[in-house]
Amino acid sequence: IVDVRDVADGMIGAAERGRVGERYLLTGANVTYRRLAELACAAAGVTPPRLTFPSPVLQILAAVLDPIGRILRWQPPVTPDDVTVGRGHLYYDNTKARRELGFAPRPLRQTVADALNWYAEVGIWVSPPTGNSASG
Repeated sequence: IVDVRDVADGMIGAAERGRVGERYLLTGANVTYRRLAELACAAAGVTPPRLTFPSPVLQILAAVLDPIGRILRWQPPVTPDDVTVGRGHLYYDNTKARRELGFAPRPLRQTVADALNWYAEVGIWVSPPTGNSASG
């Protein structure tokens, strides 16, 4: 997970300091989706969901909902692609970008909080009232 502002800075760094023919991974925190959800819930002031589904259950659910979604022109809450990506344990190393470009992604907590604030500013998300949390 990486902040788009950090990617923009990294691209500028690559243009200014990158070596011709080299590739740089402008990546941020390596976290699970569960951890990302926990951070987002904490920043939003809501309780994380208590119920989670194992991958095989999600795979079946996605296989059933995907064709229904196509017929009804409806976006199901989970698709086969979501399950495939979510099951992966992808790890990205930005050491080279840090070393050669001065790439310095901000803390994930800040990115998540800033993203939620932006969503609220543009009307995509409404924060819960203070002292009130969802039951999950």
